[in-house]
Amino acid sequence: PVFEKLDANLSKALVSIGEAAFAYCPNLKEITLGSNVAEIGASAFRECTSLTSVVLPDSLIQLSEKTFLDCTALTAVDFGSGVRYLGSYVFQGCTSLKNIAFPENIEMIGTSCFYGCSALSDISLGAGVSFIGATAFGETEFLQSREGVVYLGDTNKWLIVNKDIENKDIEIAGDTYGIAAYAFHGNKFESVKIPDSVQLVNTAAFYQCQEMLGATIGNGVTELSSSMFSGCSKLTYVTFGANVQRIGSSAFSGCTLLQEIDIPDTVTSIGKNAFYNTALWNAAGATLIYADNWLVGDAKEPSDKPYSVSIKEGTVGIADYVFSQKDVGGVTFSDGIKYIGEGAFSWSFLGYNGKVEIPASVTEIRDYTFYSCYYLQNVYLPNSVTKVGRSVFYNCVSLTNVHLPTEITEISDYSFFGCRSLKMLAIPDKVQRIGMAAFYWCISLGWEEGPLKDEYSSLKLVLPESLEEIGDYAFYRSGLSEIEFGKNLKKIGRSAFYENWNLKSVSLPAGVTEISDYAFYGCSSLERISMPNVEKIGRSSFYGCSSLKNLALPATLDDPEFTGVMLEALSMESHRIVNPKVYEISFSEKYLRDDESYEMYQIIANCGVYDFNWNFGGGNVFAFMMRDMIRRDA
Repeated sequence: PVFEKLDANLSKALVSIGEAAFAYCPNLKEITLGSNVAEIGASAFRECTSLTSVVLPDSLIQLSEKTFLDCTALTAVDFGSGVRYLGSYVFQGCTSLKNIAFPENIEMIGTSCFYGCSALSDISLGAGVSFIGATAFGETEFLQSREGVVYLGDTNKWLIVNKDIENKDIEIAGDTYGIAAYAFHGNKFESVKIPDSVQLVNTAAFYQCQEMLGATIGNGVTELSSSMFSGCSKLTYVTFGANVQRIGSSAFSGCTLLQEIDIPDTVTSIGKNAFYNTALWNAAGATLIYADNWLVGDAKEPSDKPYSVSIKEGTVGIADYVFSQKDVGGVTFSDGIKYIGEGAFSWSFLGYNGKVEIPASVTEIRDYTFYSCYYLQNVYLPNSVTKVGRSVFYNCVSLTNVHLPTEITEISDYSFFGCRSLKMLAIPDKVQRIGMAAFYWCISLGWEEGPLKDEYSSLKLVLPESLEEIGDYAFYRSGLSEIEFGKNLKKIGRSAFYENWNLKSVSLPAGVTEISDYAFYGCSSLERISMPNVEKIGRSSFYGCSSLKNLALPATLDDPEFTGVMLEALSMESHRIVNPKVYEISFSEKYLRDDESYEMYQIIANCGVYDFNWNFGGGNVFAFMMRDMIRRDA
């Protein structure tokens, strides 16, 4: 039979259509996507050359790359109210598509999304669009019929391409809202002025404009996008607007004549390699590279041993990943430095030359700052810091001591992941959330060395009263033996205390109503658990808690059947682990006085059977069961 129709409504439970699921079905003419479909994989309907129309459900958030690539009969697309992101090449080669209307929920139109839609002449752009990829509408009738600088949209007007690349004088319209990615790629103009109306400039908008001498950026722009002026080899000056806050990665990379720049005080972040291979970077004898009052690079050659650096006075910030994978072993910060970029010291030897102290002028530690600094042992974060990003100390395997600022409200995801030497730290009183895998595999957490060799004593981790949530895998395989929960705790995530082998007792506060899946899985030393108001216990929550002696289940549990399953699992573990120990130690060693008694005991133990009749009342239980069934039928 020929496959002509797909009706996803036939399966109300369908939520996902996988990659290339219906690709190359040339006779498929019609698809009806169910109201629960939330994901459609890459190339899912690629080259369905008979498909004429598509209505996307409101449950769908994005279309993956090449979803409808080369669906040459497609004439109509209804995006619904849910789709926000259109990936690369989604409708490329849909040669019958003549018009498209983007609702306001569409935010991103990916690279070459409608490239080669040769009949596409009518495009209505919604006000929500914040990114238009390179050649998104390349080789369409819309572009083919226009000359010079091409704009799209009414409410928010986008400049999508300049077709006249040889023109030396370019003027951007004063009502332009955004400039698409690679819009001026390879143009020959000598200077550009971005008007104040422009708020968004997408990736590499002026990439390799090799005749450009200068640029003036309007007051509406808050971020210079990645590779915005990359490869503009004759660029010598840039005038910033009053509101620029970030200079993106590789923004001026390859601007080989750019030897000075005035960075405004409004800038709080500079991306990786923003000034790589400029005259600033290539200055003779330079090791630490500065752009105005920002440290933007480390050009020092690899060393036989870790070296220390001193950041010059007056420096206000360190750009992203400046010392990443460098041999820097110690750093002296300048007074007044405000910003330390994302991943600034990641994969470095920082800590090799001693303790690291962040100055009090810093208010934020950004993501990945000390990621995988294997030699880092002691870090002092001042109380001026109000935010510590994700994965800041990820895999800092030698880290033993950290002072956390008093004002932070969250320990972010993966903050201390794999810090296997971390023994204890004080959780500040204002912390409301401990993020996903924050202390994952911190196997020394909760222990300190004693006065004698190989002697350790346990420490109690006290969680603050402010804490409301412990994220998934937060203390996965940590070394905790004792923990005190704050009274305001409400949520314990999946596998939060998975295989905490030393944990002996848990007393949950009244606010915790649910124990997530695998929360205390494999806590083999856990003897007591108190959970006064728990309403739901998740899958395998206490699986393998072989030392658990007393368990009182609260009346608030709302799923008695699942609770029964859990108790059966606990009983099974007891049968598997505890019973053999009882036989081996209690019966075989303590109570039996001679070898003959032990041999007789073994015969009895090996011949034991389970008598269902005896265990369920002593009478003919099957007769009772049959009687009850007859009564119900009657």
